[in-house]
Amino acid sequence: ALYLLRLKRNATCLIQVERRGAGGGCSPSGQFLSAKRRVAAGAGNGFLHGIAGNEIAKVAFVDRQWRLRPVHLTRDGGFLYVCRNRNGCIDVIKAVNGYNRRGRLVSHERW
Repeated sequence: ALYLLRLKRNATCLIQVERRGAGGGCSPSGQFLSAKRRVAAGAGNGFLHGIAGNEIAKVAFVDRQWRLRPVHLTRDGGFLYVCRNRNGCIDVIKAVNGYNRRGRLVSHERW
């Protein structure tokens, strides 16, 4: 499961919960999703997880062979992808991209 929490102290957190544990991270709310950062993504326990802003229609990551790998977006903009690699997602992902409804790249975060 993936949860987005907004704290009273002006922080927004993305929390991933699975049967073996939980993990996540927080950022100042103004920097979590913004004009410069339209996709917030993280990795842990063998998963790529994140959330996309309302203007994002498609999310894909760039793998180590420079291929685009689309990830499924839920209706509320969340995504969770299982990295089937012995080292989890660290050795798999080079960047995470977000595309608008016209298919234009509007967000690119290098890893």
